[in-house]
This record gives sequence, C-alpha cells and structure tokens, in this order.
Amino acid sequence: MGPLGEALAAVDPAGAEGYRRRAAGLAVELRELDRELAATLAPVRGGTFVAAHPAWIHFAARYGLVMAGSVEPVP
Repeated sequence: MGPLGEALAAVDPAGAEGYRRRAAGLAVELRELDRELAATLAPVRGGTFVAAHPAWIHFAARYGLVMAGSVEPVP
C-alpha cells in the first residue's frame, strides 16, 4: 500500500483495514489503466500533439509522445 493509505490507517486505526484494502484495489486499477493507455497509444508513439494545458507534458513523457506546446487561454 502507498503512503496515503498508511497515513489514513495511522490516523484512524479502527478503519485501517478498509484503507489498506481500498488502497491496494486502487493500485491494481491504476496499473491496469496504465497498461490500457500504453497499448492504446502504442501506434502513435513518437507522435506530436498540442495540449490544452502544459501539465500534459508528464502524460506525453510517460507514453512516448511529443508535446509541441499548449494552448492555455487563462493561466
């Protein structure tokens, strides 16, 4: 389990098992989502796109995409 689940378990020992169980389940779901995204984006790996916000640079780096820039109407 990750740090958030452990922190919640420490603050609320009575609910610790639930926090740990849900954190473990979320970790499984996130790994599956990562695999799905990697498979879906594999055909366009190395492709370039323009994002709506500069934060997408992290997504691009993880999945082998090139962010040419971003269009952020209001910072």
